[in-house]
Amino acid sequence: MDYPPLSELDRAAMTPETFVNPAVSSFLGSLGAAAKKFTMTPGQIMTKNPYPVGSEEYDYFENTRSKAMQDFSGDAALATMGTGAIAGVPLRAGEQALGAGLIRAYHGSPHEFDKFDIRRIGSGEGAQVYSHGLYFGQAEETAKTYRDALARRQGLLYEGKSVDQDTPYFVRSAMEWLKDTARPGDTPKSLIDRRILQLQDHAQFMRGMKSRADQQAATMYDNAVKNLQGLDPDKVSIPKGHMYEVNIHADPKQLLDWDAPISEQGEAVKSIARGQPGGMMIDPKTWDTRYTAQPITGSDLIAALREKNTPEEIAGILKGEGIPGVQYLDQFSRGRNSRQTILDNIEKTQRSLDAARWLSGPGVITRRADLQRELEGWRTQLRDLETNPPTRNYVVNDDQIIEIVRRYGLAGLLGTGALAGGENRQ
Repeated sequence: MDYPPLSELDRAAMTPETFVNPAVSSFLGSLGAAAKKFTMTPGQIMTKNPYPVGSEEYDYFENTRSKAMQDFSGDAALATMGTGAIAGVPLRAGEQALGAGLIRAYHGSPHEFDKFDIRRIGSGEGAQVYSHGLYFGQAEETAKTYRDALARRQGLLYEGKSVDQDTPYFVRSAMEWLKDTARPGDTPKSLIDRRILQLQDHAQFMRGMKSRADQQAATMYDNAVKNLQGLDPDKVSIPKGHMYEVNIHADPKQLLDWDAPISEQGEAVKSIARGQPGGMMIDPKTWDTRYTAQPITGSDLIAALREKNTPEEIAGILKGEGIPGVQYLDQFSRGRNSRQTILDNIEKTQRSLDAARWLSGPGVITRRADLQRELEGWRTQLRDLETNPPTRNYVVNDDQIIEIVRRYGLAGLLGTGALAGGENRQ
């Protein structure tokens, strides 16, 4: 009798001893290592089951068919998701299906560029708090926040350029009065008009004062108004910044996780931790501190590395171990309980509530109500976590694994000083 091919999952679940029928048992037992080559093709999936309904052979065939259909449907779904498979972003025209392991993320910048350049780090704004590298946000809103803040910090542009010593004096003076006053939705004209009204009010107030210094201040405001009135709004631009949607060609599991215990991270991270001096006080069995039994996290490891290494050297150490960067919870996700913490508390509270149902006496009814509210609170947290899962930021130490998928949000006039990655910050 010819039996259908055996899938990997079938081999794990169906040993020769599974079957009473000696023919089936003998067949499975004889497959041995050769069974790894067996698979059900799409054509076989569509084939009518040749065995009697209710027989072990019939059930075996259907089980194999079901798992093969799951395998094929999973492959098909991944192919249509393309480079955004992890984030669930549909395949765009011209994109290739690069498979799993990619990180879809966003970057906000006041500059326009075609490629990220890690050599430009330090030439722009940024504290590089979490690590030395190029910063990206899993949440688009995070990147937009930085884009807007950095665009405002860059300042207004005159004739498409930043104001400097070559800019006419009256223009420099007028632009200085506009510094850090732009609001969302402003146009150059609305910004100038509002600032003129504000300075006129200041001048009028100072003229009502009696001291010589107040009169000098009023004159200063009057001169500022004259300069602003002579400023051509068509030559002034308010940088809006740029947004970059990127693929980071790295598996998230490869990154050092700032928030997670070392015990839950990859072997490369553990290898670096093992190489640290005794100052980290790591228990090699539990990856906890030896004296406080507190889990060592990725942030603790970075802190230990900073004692004897510069940020650039730390990035080199990570890269040398095959770790392309760092990931950490963003501002929208910090402070939330982990899924495991929530599940543990649901189980604990449910046990307490079940026990309280058998109790009687003063205060029991109140205690039950409190436990019920506590249980519902934890369940609400779980629902929120499932509806709005935590999002992260990424610090990448290798610009060669960053692929710009889309640049958008282009607005405002930009000068020639656009530097790839020059503003990296956070």
